[in-house]
Amino acid sequence: LFEPMKVSNGTGNISVYLTENPDITKKLLLEIFNRNSAEKLAYFYFNPLLQQLDPIKPGFGGINQNRMKSFKYKGKPGFLIADFEKGIFWMDENLSTCKLLYKTNNNQILPFNYDIDGDASEELLLFDGITRYTVLSGDFKQHTDFELPIVQKLQQISVRKISPKENHLVFQTDQVVYEFSYHENQFYWLKWPLYGLIYLLYVLTIWAVLYAQNKHIENKYKMAKNLAELRLKSIRNQMDPHFTFNAINAIGAAIYKEDKQVAYNYFSKFSQLIRLSMLYSDRMSRSLSDEIDFTVRYLEIEKFRYKEKFNYQINVDDEVEQFQQVPRMVLQTFAESAINNGLMHRTENGLLDIEINYEGDYLVLSITDNGGGIEKSKLLNKEKAFKSVTLIDEFFSILNSFNKIEVTYEMKDLFEDNQITGTQAIVKIPYNLKFTF
Repeated sequence: LFEPMKVSNGTGNISVYLTENPDITKKLLLEIFNRNSAEKLAYFYFNPLLQQLDPIKPGFGGINQNRMKSFKYKGKPGFLIADFEKGIFWMDENLSTCKLLYKTNNNQILPFNYDIDGDASEELLLFDGITRYTVLSGDFKQHTDFELPIVQKLQQISVRKISPKENHLVFQTDQVVYEFSYHENQFYWLKWPLYGLIYLLYVLTIWAVLYAQNKHIENKYKMAKNLAELRLKSIRNQMDPHFTFNAINAIGAAIYKEDKQVAYNYFSKFSQLIRLSMLYSDRMSRSLSDEIDFTVRYLEIEKFRYKEKFNYQINVDDEVEQFQQVPRMVLQTFAESAINNGLMHRTENGLLDIEINYEGDYLVLSITDNGGGIEKSKLLNKEKAFKSVTLIDEFFSILNSFNKIEVTYEMKDLFEDNQITGTQAIVKIPYNLKFTF
C-alpha cells in the first residue's frame, strides 16, 4: 500500500489492526513496540490519501496491555484490550474512550470471535494460558467457564454448524478433537427467585435466632424474678406473721404463768424453726429428714398454740431413703394447710396422719386430717383458705418447667356413710427430680 516509513530508531515489532465501519473506508491501525523508546508503545493510523502515518495519543494510560483485538461493541467499531490484572477494556476507533467491560484476572483474548449460540451477537473466547477457557457473551453480561486437558499444541479453534439455530465450539489439539455445545440455560431466570428465597430464609433464620435468644433471656429473667419472689413468699409462709405472733404470745403466757420449763422448750423449738427457715431460704430443696424435722418442730408449736387440740403421727416406710432431696416446705405446707383449713375448726380429738412411702419411681407423701372438708374450709376461711397450697403450686410449676417428669398432687375429701370425715392430700415426687438449673 505504501513505501517503507521510518518511525523511530530501535528494535521491536509492529502489529496491524483493521477496523471496518459500513459508512467509512477501512482503516489500518498500527501498534508499534520499540524496546529502545521511553514509551514502549506508539499508535498510528495510516492515511491512504496522503500516504502517511498519523500519530494517535491513546487514552488508556495505566493499562498493562497484552493483546489488542478489533471488536464492535453495541454496533460501534473499536478495539478490545486485555489486562492480566484489571480486566477487558473497549476503546473507540480514536483510542480516546476507554471502558471496562469485564473484570477478570489472568485471562488473555484469543483471536477468535464468532456467533456460537445464534443470537446475532459474537461471543469472545478467553484463555488463562494453562487449561481454563471462558466463553464471554457479546454484551459481556454472561460467561461460561470450561477446561481442556493440558496439551502440547492447540492447532485450531472453529465452529461446526449443527442446525440454523445451533453451533458447536470445536477445539483441535495434538490428536484429539473436543466439541462443546453452547446455548442459553432456559432455567437461568430461576436464580433470581432462588436468591430472593435464600435471602428471605436467611433473614427469617436471623429473626428466629434473635427472637429465640430474646425469649430465652426474657424467660430466664422472669424465672429468676419468680424464684426470688418465691423465696420471699416461702420464708413469709413458713414464718407467717400471724403464726409468729401467736407462737410468741403462747410462749409469753407460759412465762407469765411461771411455767419456765415449758416456755423454754417451746422457745427453743421456735428459735430452731426460725434458724432452719433462714438456713434454707435460698435453696429449692432439702433432704427428706430435714423436711420432716422442720415439720415436726412446726407441729409441736402449733399443738402448743391450740392447747393440744390435735395430735399428729408421721410414719416413714423403712425402704424410704431420708437423704433423698425433696422440694423445700412440701411437707410443712400441706401439714399447715391441714391444720388451718381443717383441724383448727375442731374442738378436740383432731388428728393429722402423715404417711411416706414409695410407689414405683415416686416418693409419695400422704397428709390426712379429720377436719371438716374442703368446701367447709372455703366457707369458713374465705380468701385465706388454702393460701399456702397456692404458694406450693407456684413452686411446683417452676420445678416442673425444668423436669420431664413432674411433681403432682391432689386434694380430696374423705367420706364415710356419705359424711365428710376429713381431707387427704397426696403428693408424688419423682425419684430423680432436678433442683439445680
